[in-house]
Amino acid sequence: MHSLYDTPAQAPALYPDLLWKPRAASNPAMLRQSWVRRYDKATLGTGYATPARIAEALCAFLPDTDQSVLDYDCGTGVLGLALQAAGCTDITGIDPSEVLIARAQARGVYRDLHRIQPGYEMLREGRWAAIATAGSLGLGPVGPCQVERLTRALMPGGLLALAVPDYCTSAGISARAVEATLDSGAMQQLFREHGAHLPALCQGSTVIILQKS
Repeated sequence: MHSLYDTPAQAPALYPDLLWKPRAASNPAMLRQSWVRRYDKATLGTGYATPARIAEALCAFLPDTDQSVLDYDCGTGVLGLALQAAGCTDITGIDPSEVLIARAQARGVYRDLHRIQPGYEMLREGRWAAIATAGSLGLGPVGPCQVERLTRALMPGGLLALAVPDYCTSAGISARAVEATLDSGAMQQLFREHGAHLPALCQGSTVIILQKS
């Protein structure tokens, strides 16, 4: 299946145009808070399938679901819910937006929730057994430059679970970020599968599981 929305210009009107403009992520919190009121409608209201796909794929490779999992760029906690449903018991969420963190807190699935800040201790080198992110890779609030950063935050053998929506894949940026990480030898790919993203909008995404060398 291929998405009907192959470029940022074709992305659904529920998403603000600002999200699809290439830029440095200098103030992701302000950007995210500008569209938070539309977030759940734009995702859950359209059958958001990617979080469950990420969680199921990650848990298939995670040796122990009691290991610490970081939900990076956690938003309102939709991925956290999926991780819990898949069997994860130790989930920490981080996000640049206090507004979104408050919504995630209400889910009741996170051991801890923190706001992302420059040089943040939660992303220190070698800390996490697994990191999952549903929305940060692409032309969105955080951007593909985070792949290298998240790789460093994994312990040796740690897993990175992510998804790239079709409308970001067509721009090439996300694909280049993942391929560069693989080419460097820092990570190896364990899993890659295309499937539903926002079914009501006929959108797909590719779920990828990488393991730190």
